[in-house]
Amino acid sequence: MISSRRPGLTQVVFNTSDLDIRGISFGDDEADYRISGDSLLIHLPDTLGRSEELTFRINWESSSPYGIHTDVYGNSWTSLNPQMQNHWLPIPDHPELESLVKATFIIPADKEVVFNGEKTGEEVLSAEQRKVNWATAGKVGVTGLTVAVGNFVQESARTGVNEVSLWTSENGLLDEVRNGVLQVAVESIKQYESELEFEFPYKTLQIIVLPDHRWEEVQAGAGVIYLYQNLGSLGAQLRRGITAQWFGNYHRYIRPIDNRYEFLKALVVGSQSEQLGEGANLESMKQWNRSEKAVEFMKNEFQKNVIKTSLPELVQRFEGVTNWEEYADIWYDETGAFWYGVASDMKLGGENESGSSVYKVEYLYDEMGGNLTLVFEAETEAVHSLVGVDAVEYGFTDTTRSELTFTGERDSVEVGISSGIEYSTLHVTSDQNITLQEEKPFMFLIRQLRNSDPEVQIQAAKQLSSYSENPDVQLAIQDVLSNEENAEVRAALLE
Repeated sequence: MISSRRPGLTQVVFNTSDLDIRGISFGDDEADYRISGDSLLIHLPDTLGRSEELTFRINWESSSPYGIHTDVYGNSWTSLNPQMQNHWLPIPDHPELESLVKATFIIPADKEVVFNGEKTGEEVLSAEQRKVNWATAGKVGVTGLTVAVGNFVQESARTGVNEVSLWTSENGLLDEVRNGVLQVAVESIKQYESELEFEFPYKTLQIIVLPDHRWEEVQAGAGVIYLYQNLGSLGAQLRRGITAQWFGNYHRYIRPIDNRYEFLKALVVGSQSEQLGEGANLESMKQWNRSEKAVEFMKNEFQKNVIKTSLPELVQRFEGVTNWEEYADIWYDETGAFWYGVASDMKLGGENESGSSVYKVEYLYDEMGGNLTLVFEAETEAVHSLVGVDAVEYGFTDTTRSELTFTGERDSVEVGISSGIEYSTLHVTSDQNITLQEEKPFMFLIRQLRNSDPEVQIQAAKQLSSYSENPDVQLAIQDVLSNEENAEVRAALLE
């Protein structure tokens, strides 16, 4: 069943990579459809108005080598990595889409199937096969749908109104380990519900333990968590996966593998967090490990505390597809500063910068013409994929931001600015490990020193060292020092 979000809907488009579409019907009538590349275009029999619903049936088969894993132990499960669902399920593969889901599986009689939601019934079809029904209690994001089939045994526990089920191979875990995992789940859900002042987003939680991660970057779906025995502590993986039910599934992100969202999860887990996936070469694990260190070592305690205390408000205010900018607007209302710099602060948490790509950024500012060009030039090995950057312009009366991209050995980007610009800041938002060495105009840095955010002040103070012979710099520094109480800002100014 689909529901239209706009008036005048005449066709729908589903993503269907590697799927063999056998037929589509509206009731007893066959539907008119066509396949173009990886898209399935279905022509509706009647124009659909806003909020009107229509039910149809798709018959398909998938034998795709992508999106479905099978291991040597006979376990099969579907990938949660971005753009993988459409290799086994015909859906619009986008986090905006959510739906109630009912699913029927026919499986070998000696196996179990695990899906989102809860098992609603089963029927023995023969000595070799069973039919099993699952359904979600409410709408879930389709990008969080996943199914696993294997020789699983189930153990369950309850936390309030929520049922938690642990699915493992019969001899996959010691009894005391199984009991410990269930206990971590129950205690963590209670703790995080209290801290976030918000109930667990789903009626049930399915926890599936498997031996090998198979390069899965996303380990948590809607009410489902995969624990991989070769990624480290099961308890630490589980705590991270439970926080991802709020920050990753209840709140869904266009780009789910992002160190800023890992930082939010690490804030919730707090002192119980651990490093994960050492040597696994998974980007999500690298970002978790950086974030886990950042929570412990982050120098800007004020920023960390404001973000942590805001988490209940974030969860309560937003639902569905959300982004960092919406979060940052809340912090701006409280502090007067745009905080896109958490990723930079995380590098202060003891991380070795030697693996980063360094770019020099030259500001070409035409004050008369009101134009600003940023020239990005690689100082180390260049990055040949697009690097996303948030540019924040601080003006006399307001603050604006824009999204930029650059790539390669050398790239230049025109930035739209107002005539009243005082200074600007740049923050890398992409997943790449990038360090920007900015060369700002002298007056930008002088004005930046008067920002209320200590990290922004420290950044300006360090960059002003290249103007150390300028007497105006010394006067500006003395002026700031006479009123500055933050010890770290004072130290940076005196270096």
